[in-house]
Formats: sequence, structure tokens, C-alpha cells
Amino acid sequence: MSWDTGLTGEHLVIAASNASRIRVMAGPGTGKSFAMKRRIARLIEEDSVDPRRILAVTFTRTAARDLERELQQMGVDGCENISAGTLHSFCFKLLMRNEVFAFLGRVPRGIMTFNKKGVSGFEVEPLLADLQPLGDFGAKREMTKRIRAFEADWARLQNDQPGWPVNPVDQQFHILLTSWLQFHKGMLVGELVPEVLDMNIHGSVDHCLFISPEVVEYTFS
Repeated sequence: MSWDTGLTGEHLVIAASNASRIRVMAGPGTGKSFAMKRRIARLIEEDSVDPRRILAVTFTRTAARDLERELQQMGVDGCENISAGTLHSFCFKLLMRNEVFAFLGRVPRGIMTFNKKGVSGFEVEPLLADLQPLGDFGAKREMTKRIRAFEADWARLQNDQPGWPVNPVDQQFHILLTSWLQFHKGMLVGELVPEVLDMNIHGSVDHCLFISPEVVEYTFS
């Protein structure tokens, strides 16, 4: 079966496009993964792209396992060599490969947490209790929002540029939070992506296809 067999409409446009970046806004069940898999098939069949240099990432481990299985069942030569997984697992591998954790003095142990009514709990609960008296960080709900901003590299809005916090309170919180995590030998899972961006680390892939529940984005270098 050819990559374009049975493809019509937007699915065909997505799979056939040579654009360096495509963003598709669509709801569940509209065929985002279907179009992405066909695009991968085209890259391998027509453009002779090495499958080992194709990365397909998603948010959840369940979706990543399904994606990997479906890619390997496409029947395209070499599709079993495509890298597929979650965005955070990919970033973790990049940081481990480049020995960033040792450079930063961090221990890559994920801090266990859950969210209830807008406040983080479990291992983050003592974190909030320890940091709250050390600055004007607000109540635990507000501190949880600061942690989320920290995990987003302090980009609270879509048009914000990620990087070092500019607000003095955020700067103090950033320093104290990092110190707490270092002392307790742990990391927030959300730190992985910003660390990769801060270190300007690039993986050995030419084609990256990212899929989330509502948007699929293709970025090629």
C-alpha cells in the first residue's frame, strides 16, 4: 500500500506537504495520528529519509506505546527503527546523553505529585510548606501556579519568551525552589523540557512530529 492510498482532503494535504512546520488544530478522532503516520510513510518511501532520524512524540505514555505499535505495523521498510515516545522521555534521554544533570548538580529523580483543587500535593506538599515562610509567594494555590510557571521556564502566556524570571518575587522563588530540589535530590518532571531548551541541546533527528490531544505539529530541520 502506497503512503497516499485512500488519502483525501486535509489528510492528503498534511501528508503531502513539504512545509518545514505544519500546525493542525483538530479535536479527538479527526485523524491527526492517521495523517502523521502517512506523512512518515511518505518521508521513508519517497524522500528516502533514514527512519532512525525520525522522531514521533506525544504527551502520555499510553499514547506513545500505541503510536509506536502503529508505526511499526505500517508495513514500511525500516519503520521499526522510528523513535517514538513522550516529549519528556525524549528530553530526559538528551539530558542524560549530554551529562547535563551532573553539570547542574541535579539528581534525575522525579518528584511525585498530584493536583487537588489547584494545589499540588504528596512530595510537593512539604516543598510548599518549606518555601512559604521564606518569601511573599502567596497561598499554596498561588505557589502551585508559580511552580507551573517555573516548569514552563516562566512563560505564563503563549506570547511570553521563556527564560529567567523578571519579577523579583519569581526570581527569589526560582532560587529557593531549585535549592530545595537539589537538597532533596529530586526534579520536577516539567523541568526536563526547559532544561533542554536552556542548554540548547539538539537530538540527532531531522524530522520531528509532535502530537497532542488537540494539535499536531510537524517541525523539520
